Amino acid sequence: MKDFITWAVLLVCAGLTIASITLHVVEFQMKRESPSSY
Repeated sequence: MKDFITWAVLLVCAGLTIASITLHVVEFQMKRESPSSY
């Protein structure tokens, strides 16, 4: 059971990291494609 909790925590951390990186990339792409609005 302890191993399952460890894997669950690792998966959640990895998911949050991927989500934050994706958001930063999308935000960067949007800023780069429309510089006139900034």
